[in-house]
Amino acid sequence: MPEPAAWRYDKITKPMFDVPAGHVTLTGRVLTMTGDVFADGFVTVEDGKIIALGSRSEIQAGSSHVEETSGTIMPGLINSHAHLNWDGIHDLARQSMDDPRPISAFKAAGNMLKSLRAGVTMVRDLGFHDMNLYSKQAVEQGIFPGPRLKVCGAAIIQTGGHTYWVCREASGADEMRRAVREQVKGGADLIKIMACHDTLEFTDDELAAVIDEAHRNGLPITAHATYDACIERVVRFGVDCVEHGGSMSQKTIALLVEKKIPIVTTFAPIVQQSQPDIARKFGIPEWKIEERKKAIANPARYEGLVNAARAGVSIVFGT
Repeated sequence: MPEPAAWRYDKITKPMFDVPAGHVTLTGRVLTMTGDVFADGFVTVEDGKIIALGSRSEIQAGSSHVEETSGTIMPGLINSHAHLNWDGIHDLARQSMDDPRPISAFKAAGNMLKSLRAGVTMVRDLGFHDMNLYSKQAVEQGIFPGPRLKVCGAAIIQTGGHTYWVCREASGADEMRRAVREQVKGGADLIKIMACHDTLEFTDDELAAVIDEAHRNGLPITAHATYDACIERVVRFGVDCVEHGGSMSQKTIALLVEKKIPIVTTFAPIVQQSQPDIARKFGIPEWKIEERKKAIANPARYEGLVNAARAGVSIVFGT
């Protein structure tokens, strides 16, 4: 295992926020997500752990306080692709270049609260500079309440590559390894690379180095990859996961199946920003709206994902 991040050596006397951990029985429609559905059921929680569930008729009288939810009780949701430091309203590039770091931290705090209120109890944050490292520290040290976080630190790109304004730029194999080690030192749970936009990014030596260095440090590595040539390339080179996905040949899909590589889909931004009435309310520039409309009009991206799912590729939820 890598050396722990410096903040893990801190001695925490007491968290700033205590998570309530009483003994309570919640009633309502219970979805176990293992096949069982209790139309009129219960879940009993004690000290933050589920100790019993079943039909309401099985509740032991007087065993705990009973709270009627009049709703549905289910396991917490996982958002496997998020960027908590973006506010979901304003231009991504301008936020990335202009927001002072304290403002970025407040935006992450707000999004963590929104996530919890929506029933999302784990978030995989895939980068906004290295700010997600501090979000993780804040949650784990009890400084701020939030979902459990899996973070990549700063996503790694070739110098001047796709979204260079929010990532860790690097050139050459040695610099790729240095970039990975910086994220590891900061406490990253995984490494993310931006493998393409209009063109493929990274030389073969750079791509091999960044993947090898992640694995040498015991971390999985995921790649932003949105079309067939890019997806095939990163999977062949050894990434552990694909972000977004897109058009894919049967050969690429077979490679994903063979290597058991999942795809984390992210439909929300592209669909919403392709609708002019919605996009303009949030200041999305006209060129971006047209770009999104063209993407939506092209069925290949979605057909590729549907074909991959039918072939047995795991499709993971992300926003």
